[in-house]
Amino acid sequence: MNYNPTLHKLSNGVTVILDPMDGMATTNVNVVFGTGSRDESPSEYGLTHFCEHIICNGTTRFDSFRMIKDYVEDNGGEIGAATSNQYIRFYGEILSENTSVLLDVIADMLFNSTLQKIENERTVILDELRRAQDNDNRRFINFLSDKIFDGAMNQYRTLGTEKNIMSFTRDQVQAHITQRMTARNCLVCISGKIDQPQDLLKTIEKLFADLPQTDVVNNYIPATYNAAIVHKTKETDKNVRVVLVFPWLYSRTFDNKYANMCVGRFLANLQEHLMDVLREENGLLYGIGSESFGPDDFCGVNGFSFRTAPENMGRCIELAARTSYDVYTNNPAPTEFLQRRWHRGRLGNAKWLESAERRCRTLISEYLDYQCLYDYDKYTGWSHQISSDDVMRYTRGFFDGPMSIVTQGADFDADLGAVWRENFK
Repeated sequence: MNYNPTLHKLSNGVTVILDPMDGMATTNVNVVFGTGSRDESPSEYGLTHFCEHIICNGTTRFDSFRMIKDYVEDNGGEIGAATSNQYIRFYGEILSENTSVLLDVIADMLFNSTLQKIENERTVILDELRRAQDNDNRRFINFLSDKIFDGAMNQYRTLGTEKNIMSFTRDQVQAHITQRMTARNCLVCISGKIDQPQDLLKTIEKLFADLPQTDVVNNYIPATYNAAIVHKTKETDKNVRVVLVFPWLYSRTFDNKYANMCVGRFLANLQEHLMDVLREENGLLYGIGSESFGPDDFCGVNGFSFRTAPENMGRCIELAARTSYDVYTNNPAPTEFLQRRWHRGRLGNAKWLESAERRCRTLISEYLDYQCLYDYDKYTGWSHQISSDDVMRYTRGFFDGPMSIVTQGADFDADLGAVWRENFK
């Protein structure tokens, strides 16, 4: 499968990425605006997501989203929208001969939305918020975010608060769309079958010519990491959910990509050793996961996670500390492990190359983060060249930063911080 995307700037400032794929019959289309919940003030939490719903709720041409959806399906496609902390996105997939149809519908929603039925949609969004609040995984992530990132990763920020959702007005929606969704922060990304790229660029330029051309200021306030060892009791749980993490060694900048890839190999190797000790040798748990997350590109944590019975907590942390120290000092990533990860990665790369949706998402993320195209050949080459020496070099100091252990579930007696410190040697 070929990979040769091209980057274009239209006359009105819109950025376009065209990613042609051979052997395809469809195209994946994304129209993205680089603004999201992280640009909102507390009184605005949920406003970008609210705008997403209202924009999709009907136009002068289509009375409802059902009519929009049916029209796209009649042309062999599907359509949707999403909001994150970083962007608002309108996307879909369609038979390649009807790519212009999907683009036209998205443009119609952006320019001709009636911004009506707000009260109905307000109820729908409140229901979406309640469903998120009922999700145990989201509750845990929000608990973790509140304790170590001052809520900066809280997943409810994107959905908003009940008070905010009830307060948003049509004028606020209109103003937010005009001020935050402009040509200057608009990215159109298309992966799949592209027969006439120049004609497609002309179509995009015509459809999105009337976007405002004002600059959009990034209002995001960088987050901070606050180490914590904290437990949340959940009486209905029989197990304890554990996340043990340390601050990033390297921020997520372009220049640090290779270093962070080496850290990733270290974590993968550590995960395998922890599985051998905690599960295969001692039967204390079902599985181990590696963790790497943060609210922005400059603030985050790496580590591992697992679930176990409360009576096993002290023993698990004891063995995890001893194993982590041994891997860190004696066995950061042997050559045979790195070769195995490389071959495993080849399968993932093949799946990525064959997926228009995944390619589009990666191209969008890379451009929003670094204002450049995703360099597939460079990154796969780096992955292949990672050596044991590089893993050792780039992971020194991994365990030096302040540790956090965030747990949820049944109560336990062990002092996890003390157990770790006593055994990490």
